[in-house]
Amino acid sequence: MSSYRTHKQNLRSMLEMLKKGKLISRSQVAQLLGTSEQTVTARIKELRYLGHKIQYSRSLHKYILIKKRRNYLKKGGLTWNKKE
Repeated sequence: MSSYRTHKQNLRSMLEMLKKGKLISRSQVAQLLGTSEQTVTARIKELRYLGHKIQYSRSLHKYILIKKRRNYLKKGGLTWNKKE
């Protein structure tokens, strides 16, 4: 069983890997972080729960982080966030 600190470190590491496009397979990530594939799957689910849009791309053969699109409207000199 991992400690709370290790848990948070794994989440941060996985998120960084996603941002850099380097989170390839569960087995590779598990090996890098010294954990099981089940733990990697659980951390991906947790990151999704925290609001990160993560998908597995079959064509790229890796997990990808979907970046949030923001559309802004100018109104009266203020910037308004357009809700989709």
